[in-house]
Amino acid sequence: FPVDGFVSLLAQIGGKPVVLFEKHHFALLPWHDWAGLLPSPPRLLSLDAHTDSMLAFRGYACATVGRSRDWHVTAENARTRRLSRFIGTNPIAVEAAVRDLRHDEHIDVALRAGILDAAFVVSRDCEDCLRSNEQIALDREWAKQNPPEKDDSVIGGTISVGIPPIAAPPFSYTLPANRLVILDDRDAWADEASRRQWRDSLLESAFLQGRLELIDRICMSAGVPCLFERPFILDIDLDAFNTRRAINPADATVFYDLVRRAVGVTVAREPGYVEQCQFEGEELTAEWLEDALLAHLKAALDG
Repeated sequence: FPVDGFVSLLAQIGGKPVVLFEKHHFALLPWHDWAGLLPSPPRLLSLDAHTDSMLAFRGYACATVGRSRDWHVTAENARTRRLSRFIGTNPIAVEAAVRDLRHDEHIDVALRAGILDAAFVVSRDCEDCLRSNEQIALDREWAKQNPPEKDDSVIGGTISVGIPPIAAPPFSYTLPANRLVILDDRDAWADEASRRQWRDSLLESAFLQGRLELIDRICMSAGVPCLFERPFILDIDLDAFNTRRAINPADATVFYDLVRRAVGVTVAREPGYVEQCQFEGEELTAEWLEDALLAHLKAALDG
């Protein structure tokens, strides 16, 4: 890939294309290439520590406009102009976009350009998780009955009082307008033991099967094809592995099936975030995780 700084390993493992790179936004390059070989845009299934749901070219715009009273308006105008110049079917435009993207903006631009049809992100972050239609309605009704109180000590001058109730199943869903679905992981934050268990279980069959079943419920409820009914790309950020246990599952059957079903696999090394996100004492490095993950890919595809 002819982009400066794109340090990659492009491999064929058991006939499956696998691309590894330093920064996650470089994933746009192989996604674009693979989408061009398919009859319709693929979906994305991403395993990540973060949601990577930032608007495309937000960082670029903020870095290129000067500070002023209305700098945020100026920056948004600059972002919109940069986005309007992006043509997702043009390889040169894709390469130029990668130079101007930041690490959390690649999914948004791929969806906007039609490189991806939809994206499902399995993340330990609880920010921007997809809420059920029932929860949205309950939150709206609760907000009417519990208006925020004035508080000059906080930004915005008001503060919410109390916690909205949690809706009970069964749930229905509407696909977001941007078609970027952050899967709800509310249980992962119940306590420290839950957080450790969630991160240990990332590749375990029981955990992944639960995520896949949730994706199917969302798709069926929204009236769109389920994940396996369309081509999909498996995307993995190594910073999702916060413990040694996470990369060494007791049962990797479902993960191996995902690897085999995917049209290709993209892997972001993100060594800085690997170091930052891991649990204390785990002594993880991107190099160690990369070797362990490649061993899994080879076992899934060559076994």
